[in-house]
Amino acid sequence: MQKLTDEINRGLSRATHDDAIVKCFTTYVQDLPNGTEKGNFLALDLGGTNFRVLLITLDRQNFDMKSKIYAIPQSLMLGTGTQLFDHIAQCLALFVKDLNMQNEVLPLGFTFSFPLTQYGLTEGHLVRWTKGFNCSGVIGEDVVALLEEAISRRNDVKIDVCAILNDTTGTLMSCAWKNRNCRIGLIVGTGSNACYVEKTKNAQCAIPGNYSENKSHMLINTEWGAFGESGVLDFVITEFDRAIDENSINPTKQLFEKMISGMYMGELARLVLEKLVNAGLLFGGKCPSDLRNRGKFFTKYVSEIENDPKGRYTNCRDILAELGLRNVSDQDCENVRYVCSVVSRRAAHLVSAGIAALLNKMGEDNVTVGIDGSVYRFHPYFHDLMTAKISELQTYKIAPPATPLQDFTYHWKQLMNFYVSHLTDCKVPVQNTNIPRHLDVLLEILLQEEKEVNEPGPCLEYLLQHKLLDLLATLASAETPPGMRTVCLAFLRKLLGRSKYPLLHHASIYAPIQRLVALCNGNPPSPIEGEEVQFLLTICFLVCKYPHVTNIINDAPIVQTASNSTKKDNERTEIQKVTYVPTRRRTNSNPLFEPLDTQAVTLINPNLFDKEQRRLLRSNRSFKTTASSQGSSRRSNESISSREESMSSSPLAQKSVCDSPSIDTKSNEQWKEKRQEDSSGNKIDEHLQNLRDLRLDTDCNVYDDASYVAADNQSLKSPYIPEKSKCLLLDALMSYLNSADNTVRIRACEGIMVLASLDDPSFAQTVARSELPSIVTIRLENLFNAIPAHVDHLDIYNVDVTWGLDSPLWTKEKKFPGCRQVAAFFMWFDYCDQLIREAQTEFAETLARTIRVMFLERIVTPALVDHHVVLITALVTKCLKEITSSILCIEVSYWLVGQDRDPEIPNVWTSPVLHRLIENCFTDSNDLTVETLKLFEEAIDKRSEHILHCLMLNYLSTRAYYDNTAADSAIASWSDEEDEREKEKKGFLDLSYEQNHSRTLAPSNIHRVINCFLSLMPRYLQTDPDVNNYEKYMPAWERQYSSVLSDCALMAWPLEAVMVDDSASSDSRPEADHCSGRFYMGPFLSMLFDKVSNMPRQTYEVNLEVTGLISRLALLPHPYLHEFLLNPLLPLIPGTKSLFLCLQKVVKQLVSEIPKTAESKTMLKETRLKLLSDCSQEEEKENILYESAIVTEEFSKDLAAIAYVKYHHSI
Repeated sequence: MQKLTDEINRGLSRATHDDAIVKCFTTYVQDLPNGTEKGNFLALDLGGTNFRVLLITLDRQNFDMKSKIYAIPQSLMLGTGTQLFDHIAQCLALFVKDLNMQNEVLPLGFTFSFPLTQYGLTEGHLVRWTKGFNCSGVIGEDVVALLEEAISRRNDVKIDVCAILNDTTGTLMSCAWKNRNCRIGLIVGTGSNACYVEKTKNAQCAIPGNYSENKSHMLINTEWGAFGESGVLDFVITEFDRAIDENSINPTKQLFEKMISGMYMGELARLVLEKLVNAGLLFGGKCPSDLRNRGKFFTKYVSEIENDPKGRYTNCRDILAELGLRNVSDQDCENVRYVCSVVSRRAAHLVSAGIAALLNKMGEDNVTVGIDGSVYRFHPYFHDLMTAKISELQTYKIAPPATPLQDFTYHWKQLMNFYVSHLTDCKVPVQNTNIPRHLDVLLEILLQEEKEVNEPGPCLEYLLQHKLLDLLATLASAETPPGMRTVCLAFLRKLLGRSKYPLLHHASIYAPIQRLVALCNGNPPSPIEGEEVQFLLTICFLVCKYPHVTNIINDAPIVQTASNSTKKDNERTEIQKVTYVPTRRRTNSNPLFEPLDTQAVTLINPNLFDKEQRRLLRSNRSFKTTASSQGSSRRSNESISSREESMSSSPLAQKSVCDSPSIDTKSNEQWKEKRQEDSSGNKIDEHLQNLRDLRLDTDCNVYDDASYVAADNQSLKSPYIPEKSKCLLLDALMSYLNSADNTVRIRACEGIMVLASLDDPSFAQTVARSELPSIVTIRLENLFNAIPAHVDHLDIYNVDVTWGLDSPLWTKEKKFPGCRQVAAFFMWFDYCDQLIREAQTEFAETLARTIRVMFLERIVTPALVDHHVVLITALVTKCLKEITSSILCIEVSYWLVGQDRDPEIPNVWTSPVLHRLIENCFTDSNDLTVETLKLFEEAIDKRSEHILHCLMLNYLSTRAYYDNTAADSAIASWSDEEDEREKEKKGFLDLSYEQNHSRTLAPSNIHRVINCFLSLMPRYLQTDPDVNNYEKYMPAWERQYSSVLSDCALMAWPLEAVMVDDSASSDSRPEADHCSGRFYMGPFLSMLFDKVSNMPRQTYEVNLEVTGLISRLALLPHPYLHEFLLNPLLPLIPGTKSLFLCLQKVVKQLVSEIPKTAESKTMLKETRLKLLSDCSQEEEKENILYESAIVTEEFSKDLAAIAYVKYHHSI
């Protein structure tokens, strides 16, 4: 330290300056900012391949900054100085003209980060180029003069270059503007340098006349990176430092900097690690090639490795993996971290020694050091290492850091002062102000406070006690400055989402939250809807996490009815709570950095979240008798208790619905919204006028009512709040359901699903009674209507999407005309299905019922007779297949087969949809028949008890098809157990599957049953030489039957097929009277049997669907359905069709027609080969006959296999 001090003194002395290693250049800067500066200032920062131009607007303690970065082409970096400075002047002119300030004289500060000799505040001569520059005609010249000449040649802007300085001086000046105690500027980044405030009399090298001798101080740029070039650091220089120096571009120069800066820190660590590896002390002596290459171990690696928590080496292992080292032991990782810590700690200690030397030389207490640079910013412990070492080495005290509460109040003051400085102009975009930065810092302070303590800290207490969020909500509602709403929403979203405390139940939190939720409206579309819906989604997740706040958040504040004067008095009091009273005393120092009065600490309550303590605090507050406090309490209580008495006024409450995909609001609502916006604008103007005399005092808890003038035009009015909605948060989310932005829409859907799934019966009832079911269904209808009629129905089944963001994108291979409309519809249908599945029962049933009534019955049913009915049927089939919600499946089943569970009378239709679908199976359209059969197949696969009952089981459950008058010999020939079942026909029905032994499904004559099916086709028409080849189908049917048994386990079907007592007949079911001799199997089975009988005249595709559908029915473990389909030996009453009789009829036609064709045997084999190999050939008319023969043969084997599989499971 003493050697550095000696070198600094040599640099300051005129006699020794030229020979000094630490040059200590005079900057001719003799004044520090104090926070009272005002005006517009340009800044030019030149120091690399890019340069930055900034316009900084200072207004006392507040500043705005606009900036732009310009590139310097390689040709200019190596060209002439005139070309370089002409380019810089051109960019300056463009920047000024973009701001429309070309007619204003703008002072400019020039940050020139190259070595130069300074002869005055506006004169600096370049010593040498660095950083890749080599422009001719500049070295030894005054760069300020070169810039001024380039600006003069343009003669289109008025720029006055007032100062030239380096980056270290700029750091000190900018920090001094914030903190009047700042006296030292330090850079610890790629390089390292320091400047400090020196007594003017000691700056002997300053040129007389270029500075004021009457001013006591001047900034000195030490350029201490060169310290050690005279050999004074040899006692601490290591072999690694020498290796760094020898391989650098400037050997023997900047030795102190090479031991500190980020340019060399990573390489120092690499050299140490390489030596340890070579010595066999690290990585088992194995050194990867990258670790042997210079520059491969970056400085950022040092920070990242040290940032690993103790005992964990995640970052370390990732970095070593990048270098080619994997499966490294914990011991090796610990050694690597130790090496990094030694290198960084030495750098921090060397810098600290330099700062301590400057502090001791200056001889001042409470000095603030302004520090910048990547090493200081990103190294996790550099700050702490420096603070500890400086305290150890210094003689004079360094200024203590500000407390978190002081930082918090400072940034809040800065934010508020923007409005004081913009009373008449609040149109500047918020992005061009420092409001976002201040809010980010406030958030960071709050979150950091939570990490450090296990109870609410003073900053959070301050936020809650002073109701800071109320004012933010007011400013957000008025969008002042423009974009403020986005910033406020982001701030609250991050605060509430990251805080570990449940904050929503606090009145100072939920009241502004309610106001902001009311502002979020997707009708009409908003440019900030992305941030709005993210905010709403965060609130939804918090409500899910803390269900007790559900009613609080979803209730809108009651419309205020107080008089204007009362409201203004209340609002003025609210402002007093979040600001400080002005004292109107002038000072030359920056008031923002006067020591803060610690009275604010008296507001801290460690039991903040204790209900009784909060009640005590409220009762003891000095302002408890104000009208505002009473009104706030009254509104808070009413907002919780009056939900059922208020009417909804959500953005969706009065919208009109049309057939287009979007839902528009009524014109009168738009007029109301515009009036509300105009009103907000007027109110914020009044707010700004009221803030004219507001200043922030040092007392954190004192309000001076006398400082306010009780005038109507000085109060801040709250924004207009519409009449309270029954479900505020839900209504806001619903307004985004028709957003053109897919991400926004999906986020809104997520929020709605969260709310609908809340375990709160009262709230679930509210959601069920809201407009949500109608809105969701209307969107489903609009998307359905938007599907083009020309879409190929076969492409429908290739659409595989879900409603979330993880849905696959459409590639060229997947695209087809209308694919996006189809995908949009199915994504929304999937959302409806998932919403019903996740929601509470009452809402789920309401939504499912609404979809059935408003969509299926009103829209889809009429479409089943349209010209594009094939497409409609395919869409319905796909929807039915994708349904996972049991509640929605029930409603779809009601639509499909009707709600009446009684069997239909022949030729009398009670279910129009079922009637239309069955008629569609008999049209001339092959595609329509196939698609309709697919729909029935999906309906069967849903295992819906209601569908199965209405389609078949209610017709078979009386066993009216059974002829009990048949001869005893006939009965005995079918089953040895039939007599026993006849005796038990009045017995009870076993509704349990615990005993799965069933004589109906496992008759003793199973072999005769199987032989009936296998012998159905005559031998000469069979194409499969192996008669018992049906056994190869059994494993597949075995798997399917096991799945069916599982699906039907809760159906409570009977175990045996027995006769039902005659008393079961009734007038309403005449077809059930088996004594009448009439049996009606129902329209569905009748249609299937007709299609089976017609197989020789139907296409292969239709026959395949028919047989496949019947096979699925045959798998069902219902005894009556089983014996009716799979028992060819069952005695039936005369005139009753059965599956086996229909197949016999088909075989009879085949026997009659096929032999008429020459070489029919060969054609049968060729047809079988074609069908089984899926060969696509041009279909000939007579092939339909042969294809039906193949289908009949295979179908018979399937039925035999199914019968045996069910037998095996039931014995």
